[in-house]
This record gives sequence, C-alpha cells and structure tokens, in this order.
Amino acid sequence: KNSKSHGQFKSRIRCFRDRFFGHQFIDNPQFVFININSQSITDLIEALRMELQHYGELLARLDQQQETVFRRDAEGVLDGSAAIESQAALVEEARRERELCRASVARSVGAPADASFDHLLPLLPEDYRPLIQALVEENNELLTRVRARSRQNHLLLSRTVDLMQRLMLRAPFYLSQLCIPHMK
Repeated sequence: KNSKSHGQFKSRIRCFRDRFFGHQFIDNPQFVFININSQSITDLIEALRMELQHYGELLARLDQQQETVFRRDAEGVLDGSAAIESQAALVEEARRERELCRASVARSVGAPADASFDHLLPLLPEDYRPLIQALVEENNELLTRVRARSRQNHLLLSRTVDLMQRLMLRAPFYLSQLCIPHMK
C-alpha cells in the first residue's frame, strides 16, 4: 500500500511539473516539493536583505548628493558622485548574488532557473512565502525610489551645468563692462 501511495504522489508531482513547464501555472498548488533545500532559501532571504540594505544606502547617498547641489558645494557633489558610483557597484553585486540564489531555489523546486518570484513563491514552503514576498516588494519599491531620485538628481545637475555654461559664455561680456569704466 505504501508503494502505491508513493507512486501516486510521484505521479502528481510529474503532472504538476508538466503543467508548470507548459506555462499553465497553478496559483495555489496542493502540494510542495519535499526536497527543497532550506539552506538555499535561507541564502535567498539573506541575499534579498543585503540587496535591500544596499538600495537603502544608495538612496541615502542620492539624497546627500541632492543636498550638496542645493548648498552649491561643488566639491561635495564630486565626492558624492564617487560614493554613488561605488554604492551602485555594491548594489549590482548584491543583485547578481540574489539572482544566483533565486536560480538555485528555482532549480531546487524543479522550476526553470529563470523563473520569476511570482512563479516561485507558490512553490516555496508556506512559512517562507510572506517574508520573501515582503523583501521582494520592498526591494522593488526602493528600486523605484532610487530610479526617481537618480532622475531628479540628473535633471538638477544638468540644469546646474547648463547655467554654469551660460555664465561662462557671458563672463567675457561682464568682465569687459567691469573693465571699461576703469579705463576711462
């Protein structure tokens, strides 16, 4: 009797995998793969947390850059730009690590390595789903905020450079007006 129920269980798993790979995704699967490596899920959670931390630090550096532009601190803007580039490299490294962990978890549940979080979450043990979903959503929200702040700073810096260029073009005219009264 045990081998028969085990055979039925394997058959149900094969059926589910066939449906998944055929892109007929089931939103609420009735069973979860038993051989999920909990270490790979723990690694994914840690990678998501690190990515979140790096996004938060990048957003803070972008805020600092904006403040230095408002204070007209040219040296601070240059230093801030270097810090932003350095932090962006750390974010990219964290994203690569998270992607490796996501692919590992995907393989452990029998999904394609490039399966999205939307497809992976229902396949994970229920205890992990809320945490992973919250981390993914928070990362996406911070990414949106980083992109918006980056666009704001870019626009602000572009306007500042444009203003400086116009000022430099007019400088000879202003200087000539200052010098002419003294020559008379």
